[in-house]
Amino acid sequence: MSSDPFLETALTPTRLLGAPIRRGLQILNSPDPGGVLALAKSIADGLADNGIAIETHYLTARPGMSAWAKVGGALAAALRILRGRHDVVIAYQAWPSIIVGLVGLVARKPRLIVHQTTIPSATAAPIRLLDRVIGSIGLYPVNVVNTGFTRDEFGSYPAAYRRRLRLIEHGVDRPTLAGTRASILQHHGIPDDRTILLNTGRLVYQKGQDTIIRALAWLPDCRLVIAGDGDHRLKFETLATELGVGDRVHLLGALPHSRAIELYGAADLFLFPSHHETFGISAVEAVLLGVPTVVSDISVLREVLTVGGNSAVAFVGATDVSEWTAIIRKWCDEPPPLRELEEFAAALADKYSAERMIGAYLDILNEGAG
Repeated sequence: MSSDPFLETALTPTRLLGAPIRRGLQILNSPDPGGVLALAKSIADGLADNGIAIETHYLTARPGMSAWAKVGGALAAALRILRGRHDVVIAYQAWPSIIVGLVGLVARKPRLIVHQTTIPSATAAPIRLLDRVIGSIGLYPVNVVNTGFTRDEFGSYPAAYRRRLRLIEHGVDRPTLAGTRASILQHHGIPDDRTILLNTGRLVYQKGQDTIIRALAWLPDCRLVIAGDGDHRLKFETLATELGVGDRVHLLGALPHSRAIELYGAADLFLFPSHHETFGISAVEAVLLGVPTVVSDISVLREVLTVGGNSAVAFVGATDVSEWTAIIRKWCDEPPPLRELEEFAAALADKYSAERMIGAYLDILNEGAG
């Protein structure tokens, strides 16, 4: 039995076009909190609501484990695919997708769905090559991308690979908040004496937290709270100390999604300085909760955080410290009107309906039935 926190048991099977769909298996690299895990949970919950029990397998127990641990996890996943009586197998990220593509062929699984949750240029070269080859020879029956930007990043790939790309935008349920600002800050030992700037994301180069730490040096009336962990934690702690802002940077480590969401209830501004993304779930959640949000001015975030040509989000050059400082200071003094934030949140909630997303996956299962 899996000890996965969101293993679901369906009470009644869903029948799609005459083929009973009862059990599914999804495979991820690790239970690292972040956008991929949030997506996997959302899909698992949505399919469970339609009578499909989803089990989850992680290749490693945590990020950053040894190569041998990853090999062991891959073998365990392969055995689970071969031995399990799963009606659908779903993979997230390039390495799990490669495993599912190869083993799914041997296991003769009729329904395989893989996801491209990282752009090619951000994927290690050997994995990128394997993914390209396996996708091009047809071992990915359905290869999901979550934005038009991500799809376009595969524009130089062979036509045989691109033909199987399927655009399904994330479904993001509007989160609910619990607790007061005072209780949330007190729980984490953060004084409530300044404007609270919030960021959630892994502490890695991609997420760009060094930019907003540098900006904090020019914002004495602010504290920066970051929920996440990663290889750059020590680097960011050292940077904060060197800049004299170590007492105003609060690195909370990796938190479960529900605990990270609570922090939005204490935030005055949400900051998302990523260098690259394929979607940006954290920023969408901040907008849905009505938190004034500042993000990097990159193509994918322009796509995701714009509805009908309008946006209530500020877009800033990813590494432009002076620009980040200026917009944070401006919005601290004069935040966007509440009505504007609420109207945009409603529009974004409609654009990224979880029900619509799950409907797209049920359509895929229909196509593979029979």
